[in-house]
Amino acid sequence: MEIPYQIFGSESSIDLDVCFFVDDLGTIQENHETIKVYIEKSEFNSGKKVNANLAVVQNGIIESSFKGAEDELNNALFETYHLHAQKFERRICRKVERNLDARIERCLRSLVSYFTRTLYRVEAKTALRGNTGDKIMFLDSIQLNRVEDFGKNGSVTEVYKSIAFQLGITLALLESVELYTKESILDYYPDLKNYLGREKQDSKVLQAYIEKFIELMKKRNYETERSN
Repeated sequence: MEIPYQIFGSESSIDLDVCFFVDDLGTIQENHETIKVYIEKSEFNSGKKVNANLAVVQNGIIESSFKGAEDELNNALFETYHLHAQKFERRICRKVERNLDARIERCLRSLVSYFTRTLYRVEAKTALRGNTGDKIMFLDSIQLNRVEDFGKNGSVTEVYKSIAFQLGITLALLESVELYTKESILDYYPDLKNYLGREKQDSKVLQAYIEKFIELMKKRNYETERSN
């Protein structure tokens, strides 16, 4: 019996994002092995690299997932089902309320992690071990134009694309707008086009987006500390 799954995410993605639906999750190692077996059994034959996840669905929404936040995965699956030729019927029946704090923390951690193989490696690793304020301070101190090599984290254009994607979906969510594809981010932030298309290495616009995000985070962090 073939394991049910859904393809999701951007139509134009160079990878194939897939979520397999399972009855329960195992350990991290068991989940990795499960994904490997399921990919082999499914035989996608798309020529694309498959990025797979596992999720448990109850009452039409994701109860738990192997990778990422359940609310974000749930809504991404719901919103992008129609963008791909699907083999199985829709499993996700409705959207759920987003956890903004979790999305912010994931964005901060992702952005900082891209610099762990650069001249900022020591500061980046220290920030990752720290709290939200430490990550904000680190990002406030970096200049993209100083980084010519991101090491094993990817090429400059690949990392810029990832940074642009993280910033796009997070900045939009701060405005109560949910974006789940490159195309939707481009509609909302058209000046990120070259980064999302892996076409541009000039960092000026992307640096401005980082600075905008950091200013919002400083204000948010300050207001949170005051309320406590």
